[in-house]
Amino acid sequence: MTKVYFVRHAQPEHTWEDDRTRPLTEEGKRDALVVLDFLKDKEIDVFYSSPYKRSIDTIAETALIFEKEIFTDERLREREKGADGNNHGMFQKRWSDHNYHEQGGESIAMVQKRNVAALNEILLDNDNKRIVIGTHGTALS
Repeated sequence: MTKVYFVRHAQPEHTWEDDRTRPLTEEGKRDALVVLDFLKDKEIDVFYSSPYKRSIDTIAETALIFEKEIFTDERLREREKGADGNNHGMFQKRWSDHNYHEQGGESIAMVQKRNVAALNEILLDNDNKRIVIGTHGTALS
């Protein structure tokens, strides 16, 4: 049986400007150790992650314990925000209409499509293995 453990990244440093390189807060680093504690006895075979630093860092200690590389996949990245992407009204609009997206951004349906494609490929490549996937809240939702 194949088992997949999805791990939403821990608390990031929201004041950090660059979304891709945004680090974890001290609380986030402590929470990454909670992830390690949960997974340490699960005999994990392979690790995948969004290429975003906060996702990688949330599972990095666990991968280190298992002496495994973390494979990144661009399709697991955070939703692309367009113009006005942080506006609370836009947030509500995206979740009420999964096809809606602001100019230059991605809809929830677009994120879902690329994440499911990545997951299907990961599953095909890792039959009967135990997989950890570091990801984002929108992708999991």
